[in-house]
Amino acid sequence: MTSCHDFVVGGGVEGQRIIGDIPPTDFGHASDAGGGRLIPTIAVDQYAAQLGRWYGLNGSELAEIFPQLGSFNPLPSIFV
Repeated sequence: MTSCHDFVVGGGVEGQRIIGDIPPTDFGHASDAGGGRLIPTIAVDQYAAQLGRWYGLNGSELAEIFPQLGSFNPLPSIFV
């Protein structure tokens, strides 16, 4: 079974916490898409939008870059 993990590090990062869910290590659960693939609980767009906001993009710029962002629940801030 494979999965992807992202680490964000640096002085401005609010650390020591995991954002999202850690899936079970067995097969046949709700996050198991079969063939060792897992269904993510957080979209890449959500993380990327957090980075975009940190770089200074405003809400309309983020909506233009990530048109599906409104389909997801807001991600808690990963920066202090």
